[in-house]
Amino acid sequence: MPPRRVFGPSDSALDVENDNSEVQSGEPRGTRRPSGRVSFSRLVHKPSILSRWSRTGDEESGISQTPDRPAIPSALQPSGEAYATPLPTLSMIVLSITMLGEFLSANVSAPFLLFMVEGFGQFHDESEVGYWTGILVSTFFLTQFLTSLLWATVAAKHNPRIVLTVSLFGSAVTCCLFGTSTSIQQAIAIRLLQGIFAGAIGVARGCVASITDQSNEGRAYAILGFCWGLGGVSGAIVGGTFESPAKKWPGAFANVPLFVNYPYLLPCCVAASVTFTGMA
Repeated sequence: MPPRRVFGPSDSALDVENDNSEVQSGEPRGTRRPSGRVSFSRLVHKPSILSRWSRTGDEESGISQTPDRPAIPSALQPSGEAYATPLPTLSMIVLSITMLGEFLSANVSAPFLLFMVEGFGQFHDESEVGYWTGILVSTFFLTQFLTSLLWATVAAKHNPRIVLTVSLFGSAVTCCLFGTSTSIQQAIAIRLLQGIFAGAIGVARGCVASITDQSNEGRAYAILGFCWGLGGVSGAIVGGTFESPAKKWPGAFANVPLFVNYPYLLPCCVAASVTFTGMA
């Protein structure tokens, strides 16, 4: 009667056939012939990703299995916020006013610029008035583009505070002078000077890196971006609200010859007061 064979985790029925063939052929049990048959019981089973998550432990082997991936963060239960360095108040106020005043000075004349060019009395055709109005708008951004690298070079060699102070003071003075323009030549010359002093806006943005660190740098840039957009919106509101004050509020400004002769001076002075405050 042939002996019974008990199969273990690493044995299979193919091994019994191999052992019987060895006995019949007279070969020792220790040596085996290479067989073309494959025993699937020797293959290592790897659990799938779903089984790793669904099963917390294997009861048969007694080995607990833990998921390889970290838990997905939930927006409903946020973790504790990391520490952020407080922003320097005074430095951020100066930089914010610089960003606000740059676009405010450039956009305050947008509502009345066409009427201003028409009031010069130098052009009789509407097409010429529109053409020189476009020239007057572009001169500001032209000189700002040409002088931005120059201001950055001066700020790198000298103190950036000096550059920002000169820029804010020059923007305030030229903005007030633009409200007293009486000819297209004078208006273009003043707008060119406005663009020159506004070229230091890149220096203000570069100063953020020197007053912040990685924990609050993003918040500082967000504040400056908000101030720059606010300057564009408030500039148009200020220009449209305060132009020609002698006609809108005759009881208060009709007896002031300065605002009667220069109807666009008041909105320019309001915009200049913002940049002058930042310089002070």
